[in-house]
Amino acid sequence: MPLLAKLCKRFVDNPDYTRIVSRDHSLRLQSYTDDARAKGGRVVVLASDQERGTAESKVCPPTLIFSVTDEMLVMQEEIFGPATFTLRRRRFQRHGAVPRS
Repeated sequence: MPLLAKLCKRFVDNPDYTRIVSRDHSLRLQSYTDDARAKGGRVVVLASDQERGTAESKVCPPTLIFSVTDEMLVMQEEIFGPATFTLRRRRFQRHGAVPRS
């Protein structure tokens, strides 16, 4: 079980865990992670399968995206909230700028 899931066992029915503002924004975040996965990224959701939530519940647990490329939506669109990506230091230095966030 991921460390965060041990520390915060409940996301879906936890009143202290923030919700995404709307169903549409929830679906947008999901599309970014789906796109990254389809293009070879590694998506790590820091929650158990039962606590991942749905667009209707507007719950999105902390999510990391590794091995990102410039072609992925997460690198082209403004991102916020619990879904974010990581860059290797060499790649960050090569680009010389921070992607939109």
